[in-house]
Amino acid sequence: MVSGVMKAFIASVFSLLMLLAASAQASDDLYVGELPVQTEKGEIVPVSDVLNQVLVRLTGEVGQDLVKRLVLEDSDIEAMVLTREFRQIEVPQADGRSRSLRMQRIEFDSRALNQRLEQFGLSRWGSERPNLLFWVVADQDGRASYLLEDAYIDYAIRRAAFRYGLNLIRPILDAGDQIEVSPSDIRGGFTDAALPAMRRYGAGGIIMLDLRSNQNFTTGRWAWRLGDLERGFERSGEDAAEVVDIGLSQIATALSRRLAVRAGQTSVQQLVVSGMSSPLHYAEVLNVLNGLTGVDSLRVLEADAQSIMFELVTNASGLESRIGLSGLLQFERRDPITGELHYRLVW
Repeated sequence: MVSGVMKAFIASVFSLLMLLAASAQASDDLYVGELPVQTEKGEIVPVSDVLNQVLVRLTGEVGQDLVKRLVLEDSDIEAMVLTREFRQIEVPQADGRSRSLRMQRIEFDSRALNQRLEQFGLSRWGSERPNLLFWVVADQDGRASYLLEDAYIDYAIRRAAFRYGLNLIRPILDAGDQIEVSPSDIRGGFTDAALPAMRRYGAGGIIMLDLRSNQNFTTGRWAWRLGDLERGFERSGEDAAEVVDIGLSQIATALSRRLAVRAGQTSVQQLVVSGMSSPLHYAEVLNVLNGLTGVDSLRVLEADAQSIMFELVTNASGLESRIGLSGLLQFERRDPITGELHYRLVW
């Protein structure tokens, strides 16, 4: 049972954490779309295009008109808009110059979108998105070299990561990185060489890209892995930016097929988390659990000095694997009698 002092502590901490969680959810980029206000021909980009960007990110179904599939009219879309902002940005160009663009950034109602996806039976890929350590080399005089300070390609990587909801970490390429992972390792797609660096950066997976260009097109050779899933492929495009977008969209599609969940029968699961010793620990754990795809509600059942028991009401399967993707909670055991899942905070 919970002591009086512990009850008071948990109550105060829990109130604070609910505010923190609400704030984090409100700023969640998964439900934010950003596109130019106008096309290159001067036509106004409709809000439906911005929403489609968000829906592609949430489902992993690249190249689909999901607004049409969800039977969303303009009035429905406007009702889902929470905030709308405009900003001017400088976009790096392949020739080294930059182009000024006026962007529209729109945040949509996550609850309304999730309900719509459930209503039409579409799978949703939520916040369970692993950090991926992304290595890039480019061909120079027939040899692979680390890609350093290329504003055009760096911007393409950032935009594609945002568009498809990928959490990419670029290695700083210090002496340790360069000793462990050489350009030839990246060119060969030898992801095993990057495993120590992956753990050091706190990533859950690895992506390697070898860019080779000629006068007519650019080819990218990709290798990536996440747990027991490892893939390699080759794609070509007009330039490096197009290859980056094509390749990252394919990886995002593959990840969504593995990680996206479809709403199903509601169930209740107790979760016991140990190893928490400060309000910051509670905040991190609560944010992870609140952000899990398919979790309808979360509450604290009981707590002591060593652990807290949560109750999750969820409408999606695969809870254990999705919690593991956070990297914050390490699975210890499932109680054979009560079915409680026991985790320890990895801090």
